Parts: sequence; structure tokens; C-alpha cells
Amino acid sequence: MKSFNLPQPVTDTINNFYDDYMKIDQDGNTRDMRLGSGCPRREECFILADLYLQEKPLKSLDFGLGEGTACIALASARKHLGLQGKHITLDPFQFTLAKGIGLNELKKYELTDYVEFLEEKSEEFLYSEFHKNHKYDFVFVDGAHDIGHKVVDAFWIDQILNSGGLIVFHDSLFFSTSVAVRYLVEQKSYIILDVNVDPTWKSWSRALRHTPRLGKDFCFKYVPKMGKAVTALRKP
Repeated sequence: MKSFNLPQPVTDTINNFYDDYMKIDQDGNTRDMRLGSGCPRREECFILADLYLQEKPLKSLDFGLGEGTACIALASARKHLGLQGKHITLDPFQFTLAKGIGLNELKKYELTDYVEFLEEKSEEFLYSEFHKNHKYDFVFVDGAHDIGHKVVDAFWIDQILNSGGLIVFHDSLFFSTSVAVRYLVEQKSYIILDVNVDPTWKSWSRALRHTPRLGKDFCFKYVPKMGKAVTALRKP
């Protein structure tokens, strides 16, 4: 089981984001983040920030921005590290589905100077970056959850990720994500990192519970190393 020793400013930003769960959208309306949100959980954001602080990525990317949950964690870690350049976040639905909440939260926590927001789809952006020969060190995936998008994202991220770089998936217990993870590990030789934050009995219980749906091989090889629903893979 993993414990965290994050810098206090990063910890405070993540905690404040979650404690202030009523978010204001672009029209001035409030949304309760506790009701049906599919965003990463608090502990998952601690995992993301911890990975980011360890890796110190010069070039990093996430999709999608949504209500700003993961981007807040990554940007606050980048701010603490004092890295040059900006973290890139994608979300073609920021102003339709998320109603601008993610951008509002970045502004609220004074992180806009550390983030470049692009209203683009991941598959189009990744394809373009590949042809520009742009490379990344850290990519967090929390976009569309169908199999087609997940596998396409995994394929193109592999093309633009530097050797030794990390790709981190949220919603790893979705079947679509499990397919993308297996593709990278079994066909591209990626190494799965152990980011588990639960007692051993709990992680193995989760593996057993999801075996009928995701299969014995995936659940016993991958699930015990997940941090909640986060999987981290290193490119060889």
C-alpha cells in the first residue's frame, strides 16, 4: 500500500478543490460535484500529483478537462516544480457539457499560467502532434470511454510518448480501458507501475469482483497494481 508525502501547497490545492464541492459554471449556476460525477476521486488525484512530481515531465498532456479535477492536480504539481512551458489539457466539450467549470477552477486556483487549454478531440490532436514530431513525457487519459476511442488514443499516445515516459489511465475497470492497457503491455512491452493505495486484501477483493467481466488474466495481473481506478504504464 502506498502513502503520500506531497508538498503542502499541492496537497492543499487538491483538498480545497474537493472540499469546495459546489462549482460555478460559465452562466453563474452551481453544480454539486458529489452528485454523479465521473471525475477522478481525491485519492486518485494524489496519485496523479505524486507521479507527476516524481517524473518532472517537461511536456505533459491530459484529456479531458471536464470540471478540472485531474488538471488541477497536475497543474499544481507543475507549478510547484517550476517547470518551463505549460501542461496541455484538451476538452472539445468544455463549454457544452462541463459548462466552463474546468476553466473557472483553474482560474480560481491561479493555475491558468501553467496550463494551455485546447478545444480539440484527442484523436485529432494526437494525430497532428505525431506529424509535427512533437513528443511528450506524461499523458493522462480520461476522455471518451468506448473501445474505439480508447484504443486509438493508446495507439497514438505510444507514437508521441518519449521512451521512459508515462501514460496514465483513469477508469481502468472499464472494459474499453482494459483493452487499451493490455494492448500497450502485451504488444508494446509497457511496464505497469504499482500505484495501489489500498490494503492488499481490498485490492485482491476488487480483482475477484471484476473477474467475471474483465477476465481472470487482466484482473489478477493488472487490478492489484491499480490505484483505485488509475493505471500507470511506463514506455520501455
